[in-house]
Amino acid sequence: MEKIPKLKEMSPKERAIYIWDYYKWFLIIGIIAIIAVISIARHFLTQKESVLYVVLANADSLSAEGDGKELFSDFLEREGFDPKKKEIEVNQSISYLSGQSMSDIYGMQALTTILGSGTADVCVMNEELFQELASLGAFVPVSFYLSEEEMEEQADQILWVSADPDVETIAEGTESEAPGTLYARGIRISDDNVLTENGLYPPEGTYIGIANASGRAELAAKLVRELAGVE
Repeated sequence: MEKIPKLKEMSPKERAIYIWDYYKWFLIIGIIAIIAVISIARHFLTQKESVLYVVLANADSLSAEGDGKELFSDFLEREGFDPKKKEIEVNQSISYLSGQSMSDIYGMQALTTILGSGTADVCVMNEELFQELASLGAFVPVSFYLSEEEMEEQADQILWVSADPDVETIAEGTESEAPGTLYARGIRISDDNVLTENGLYPPEGTYIGIANASGRAELAAKLVRELAGVE
């Protein structure tokens, strides 16, 4: 009861200092609790369902324009998805250059983990890296998303690889498994698509494919066809 008259006798500044000295921890805990509740509520209210996971390895993120998650909003709408509720997750953080540095080792570990676990659906990267992963059976055959006629038309854009003889390949029955056989596993992105327009990649030397362990290959095929400019 003695505190009440004391507070009344104080100036506004003195009262504020007094309250802070005696009740600061209650105030801090209260503020933290409010922030936590708001964050949790925002998470559940704004959380979107992922329909695809796209890996953009060695992307030029410094030159990129806009948010990676917004890259494929138009594609989602064309496929009948509401971008406010659905999203395509984009991983632009993986880098693998010469294979000599520790960052390259971590980058390759990340790639093999994401590809092997079935997390990734679509992968975009430079030719050398694509060749290396494709030789290990990382990507589905191009014939999964291109017809025979389309493969003939896109022959100059298709990336052919030799399978590692020590690794069981995912070759289809129509493909020969004889030593030295080449497999169609990737296709070059077109000159005009959201990736080139946003400064993430040059069209030359950049290839796209579907991860072998993808569980959403049908939708992935539509995105690959669009980015490769196959109508």
